Amino acid sequence: MIIWLILYPIQTYFLYRGLREGELTKTTPLRALLPVFNIFSSYLIIRELPTAMGLTGIVLITLGTYILLQKTGDQSGNKYDKSVLYTIAATICVAIGSTLDKVSIGASTPVFYSFMNTLGASIVFLILMHVYGERVQLRRIKTMIFPLSLLGIVQAISYTSSMLAFSYGPTAYVLAVRSSSFLMAATIGVIFLREKLNRNKVVTLILFIAGIILITVK
Repeated sequence: MIIWLILYPIQTYFLYRGLREGELTKTTPLRALLPVFNIFSSYLIIRELPTAMGLTGIVLITLGTYILLQKTGDQSGNKYDKSVLYTIAATICVAIGSTLDKVSIGASTPVFYSFMNTLGASIVFLILMHVYGERVQLRRIKTMIFPLSLLGIVQAISYTSSMLAFSYGPTAYVLAVRSSSFLMAATIGVIFLREKLNRNKVVTLILFIAGIILITVK
C-alpha cells in the first residue's frame, strides 16, 4: 500500500518532470544513486549493510552527483539544476520502494509479487488520470496499442528479473547492476538527441561507473 499510494505517484511525477526539463545525459546517470539511497533504507528496515568497498563506491557516486548538480554556463541565478533535483527525488522513492519490494517477495514469490505490484499501481494511476482530467489520454491507447504492448512486455521481464535478483543478493548490489542501464540511455541522448557531453558529465559518468563497480564487489 505504501508503494502503490505514496511512492509510485511521487516517483513517477518527479521522474518525468526531470526528464522533461533536463537532458538524458544529465538525468539518467542519477540512477547510479539507487544503491546509495537504498543502503540507508535497507539498513533501517532489513539490516543490510555494504562492505568497505561498497562504502567507497558510495563516496564516488555522491561526489559525481555533486558535480552533476553544478550548473555550467547558466546565468539564471539558480545554483543547482532543477532537473537533477527532481530526478534525485524520484530515485529516493525507488530506493525505499526496492527495500519494501524485498520484504514483500520474502512473504510471497518474485513472480506473484511482480504481478500484484504492477496491477495495484495500474489501478492507482487510472484513478489519478480521472482525478486530474487526463481521460483524453485513455482514448489514445487504441492508436498506440503496439508500442504500449511491447513496452509492457519489456517492463514485465525487467521488473520480474529484478525481483528474482533481490531474492539472491543484497538489495543495494542488485540496484547497482540495474542502474548501470543509464549508460545506454546516456548514449542514446548523445547519438540520437544530439546532447553535448561537457566536462562535468564526463567526470560524473566515470565516478558513477567506478562507484557501481566497487559496490558490486563482494
